[in-house]
Amino acid sequence: MGIDSSEKMVKTAIQNSAGMHIDYRNLDIENLKQIQGQFDIVLSSLTLHYVKDIVKYFRMYTLF
Repeated sequence: MGIDSSEKMVKTAIQNSAGMHIDYRNLDIENLKQIQGQFDIVLSSLTLHYVKDIVKYFRMYTLF
């Protein structure tokens, strides 16, 4: 699953992975609980500084 808050980046990813079975979502990481099931999270180092309350985010996902 590919997740990005930028609609433009999601469209680019879809184009670049044509033929692959990847589910892309236009979603902000602060709203990941909208996704059901279990999966690994891989975050870009350029993503975390956009989270307004990083401690709240880590506690929400029991990472901190």
